[in-house]
Amino acid sequence: MENLKIDINKLLEHINDNISILIKDIKNNKIIYWINEKEKIISASTIKVQIMLAILEQVKQNKIKLTDEILVRNMDILEDTQVFEQGERRYTLEELLNWMIIKSDNTATNVLINKFGFNYINDYIKQELKLEKTELNRLMLDSIARQNGKENYMCQMDMLKTFEMLYNQEILNNDLCKLAIDILKKQRSQDQIMRYIYENTHFAHKTGVLDYMNHDVGLMDINNQMIYIGISVYNCKKKEGNKQIVGKIGNLIYNTYK
Repeated sequence: MENLKIDINKLLEHINDNISILIKDIKNNKIIYWINEKEKIISASTIKVQIMLAILEQVKQNKIKLTDEILVRNMDILEDTQVFEQGERRYTLEELLNWMIIKSDNTATNVLINKFGFNYINDYIKQELKLEKTELNRLMLDSIARQNGKENYMCQMDMLKTFEMLYNQEILNNDLCKLAIDILKKQRSQDQIMRYIYENTHFAHKTGVLDYMNHDVGLMDINNQMIYIGISVYNCKKKEGNKQIVGKIGNLIYNTYK
């Protein structure tokens, strides 16, 4: 693992962006690499993982069913969506959860936040997940809230805790943990950690992108070794962020464990 650390450090010598990295061998309970892992960072779409888990807790408590239908109104539909461009209709909770994660759809996310509420989701994050720096303070694409200083936050240590609890089935129940991981495995955004990996790899993860920042966090199964990889690049020099450095680090990790 020393060579992996050396290789990552060499890559980081050539970037001027801020970066937070946390890599852990989950099965052996060994942190492999860390830098700025407790830094509180704007979360972009990574917080959708915690939103999903909070909602699945309601399913566990039989307060709602995955088959229950929720109306997505025309007024709810945001301009950036492809999923809901057909207009107003009802969707099952399971479908909305899937679109929120696999397509990172902001319309699905906001509909779910509005249904379950900021207070409930934040209480779950603090009381059940016991995360220190993860906060949901605004809807997706809410430019007015952003102008007023409201942001959603995360840190890599919180993300690691979340994925470990999910993998070890310390939250929800076995079936719902499996469902959440299966949804995360269907992630369609593969241009960061998976950017330079061509093999078919089981990677349960969530990406997030805003101007001048990008994230990718999740669990990768490499030769039956479960590795948490969390990388955030922020305060980037380029508006599109720096997905290339995330891809290079991801490729280093994959080839080391392969």
